[in-house]
Amino acid sequence: MGRGHGDLAAGAFHLGQDVSSVAFLPDGTWRAAGSVDGTETIWDVSSWAVVRNLDEPEWGVFGLQFSPDGAVLVSMGDDEGTTRTWASR
Repeated sequence: MGRGHGDLAAGAFHLGQDVSSVAFLPDGTWRAAGSVDGTETIWDVSSWAVVRNLDEPEWGVFGLQFSPDGAVLVSMGDDEGTTRTWASR
């Protein structure tokens, strides 16, 4: 059985399960990825160093968006449209 796109992305993003959403900081320096198991991680794009892990195991992540100034990351979950905001810096 072949690997799905989410499996390949999970390996590239070093997440435990399928990647369901990706967002980039407006200036392109950081990338965030969320997975169906609720894991959210922010990386520095130039070094691939983890900037911050944001684990919310109660619900999967199905949308991510940085604020225009990059100070906030908003994640959208699968439980009736719940959103959560995180200080990203």
